[in-house]
Amino acid sequence: MRGFKKNCILSIVFLFLAGCLPNSTTPVEKDPPIVEVVSITGGSLSLKATESIINLYTQEILDSNNLPVKDGTQFNVLGTPEVFVSSDSANFSQLAKVSSVSGKISFYVKAPTIAGNYKLMVAQAQKQSRNATGFFYLDVKPAEPDSLGDLSTQTFKDLPPFNSIKDLNEKYTALADGQTAVGISVGPITDRFGNMINSGNIRLVVNKGEIVSANPAPISDGFTNFSYLPTTEDVEVSVKAQAVDEKNGLIIKEIFSSILQVKPSLVLTGD
Repeated sequence: MRGFKKNCILSIVFLFLAGCLPNSTTPVEKDPPIVEVVSITGGSLSLKATESIINLYTQEILDSNNLPVKDGTQFNVLGTPEVFVSSDSANFSQLAKVSSVSGKISFYVKAPTIAGNYKLMVAQAQKQSRNATGFFYLDVKPAEPDSLGDLSTQTFKDLPPFNSIKDLNEKYTALADGQTAVGISVGPITDRFGNMINSGNIRLVVNKGEIVSANPAPISDGFTNFSYLPTTEDVEVSVKAQAVDEKNGLIIKEIFSSILQVKPSLVLTGD
């Protein structure tokens, strides 16, 4: 009986110690290696300077095995001081951290208010030896005409040079002789953020006299020029500038209204 008890105690102690010892044959789990990204294809986009939010996405991103990257692969999207990016369309900054889904990534861009060309960069978050990057190119154009500056007139009597026509009160005037055409320059024409418009058409509407040049006329570098033949009356002429659709001529917006003074006699001052 005494020997039996010793054997039982020794067996129990051995089993206990065996359970505490590490099993050297069990493999230790490790994080899977990061697969190197070798191909990120972005794209190009033309948009208006309106502060609108645009959703962009890459084409399929490939790893070094020429396979789509696994879901959850981390990427950084780098904006610019003018272009802000976001992963959730809510929190915008110059850096967005995004994860791949089905081999692609998607992110949001807030359109800048300054017209120009911009470049966004997409890069794998974990830097590898090749560290592939992709680019999105944004061509940001001014929005529709929203406002314009002063109205100026020039005589077409001697081409060139032009002669400015103003009366003593510094109001823009035209000579009412029925023969002298006056150049009317409208501008600068800008969008609501101050970007100079370089496309579109402006129609000039007058209630007296006649526009004898193309009307509507194209906007070029923020200005549109017209040739106006006044009546022979001593009268104030209402002048309105309208942004119009170049295809159907419909008014997009009336952006300017002014008065042009037509007088029977006037002293011309040459530039």
